[in-house]
Amino acid sequence: MTTIGDHAKDFYYFSPRQQSTRNIADAIYLSRASNCPPIIIGVQHTVDLEYYLQLISHGVSVALQYHTPPIIITFVTSSIVYEVKERTQLYPSKRFLQQVQQCDPWARNCYFITSDSIQPNLTCNPLNTFVALSFFIIVSRCGLSAQNPYHHDPTMAQLYAIMKQPLEGEDIATRQIKDDLMYVCTESKKRLREAVSALNESDVPQDSKKRVRDSIENVVRVFDAYQTKYQEPVTSLPSVEIDLAHEDVPASPAPTSIERPAPKSIEIPAPSSQAPVRNRTENWNYISSRFSELGENEKMPWKDIYIDGRQNGYFSTYGNYVSLKSTYFRWKKNNR
Repeated sequence: MTTIGDHAKDFYYFSPRQQSTRNIADAIYLSRASNCPPIIIGVQHTVDLEYYLQLISHGVSVALQYHTPPIIITFVTSSIVYEVKERTQLYPSKRFLQQVQQCDPWARNCYFITSDSIQPNLTCNPLNTFVALSFFIIVSRCGLSAQNPYHHDPTMAQLYAIMKQPLEGEDIATRQIKDDLMYVCTESKKRLREAVSALNESDVPQDSKKRVRDSIENVVRVFDAYQTKYQEPVTSLPSVEIDLAHEDVPASPAPTSIERPAPKSIEIPAPSSQAPVRNRTENWNYISSRFSELGENEKMPWKDIYIDGRQNGYFSTYGNYVSLKSTYFRWKKNNR
């Protein structure tokens, strides 16, 4: 790795349960080796003094928790203000990194990456792995591959392939919800078709049979739609390691297979037939109004909000409260 060495790449793993600070969007990698510091990776639109102070606070918090200062890396999608930029210099051996000159004791090293800092390194073919990742995040904003002039680069191609897969950091609870949903849909369709078979053998008048069969088939189509929506692709992809320290950032450990326990009952509330279908802005305004009702230190009841909202015409395009929550925070981050 850039500041630690190649030997460290096998020690690091992504820590999805490690809480980041409220105002900094980041991910934390921890090491199984005691001599390797935590690595904090963040993405920020503008690095100003307020963000810089939050970064220092975050570094202190992690240093106290793990008894060693972290390495901090921030991808900057817009700019660094002069008051912060004057505290940095280009890292001698990796000149696409802007290094904070004095960050002891809150960080072992602190780096910023901008579109300007990676620009001189975009002439290499193939691109440096870390430069490709930086361009992917900062310049292309993880957009469509056709709009990326370097989309044929091997690293870039792998990044676009990964985007098509389920998020590696998706937590077990979310995967369990999807597995349970698929199971409920399959079993429900089976029971409904058994009911149709029994109906066909009954003495119920034919016109009544037809009405019941049509209703059941409509319900089956709903289950089919949800299964199609949440069906995960089965194609396998090569692993991609990101250059955070000597050309390679530790890849997250492969997700382990999960044995499904007996399915829990899952209720997907349908929108009220009386309620109008709400647009995206109305969805977010509804969530914001619920936020404003919370007391101090009170947690957001996302599941209840999802169920209440669905019954009033909100969130019609979201299959569960987990996807709603992640989409809301992504929108809020992009529009702050």
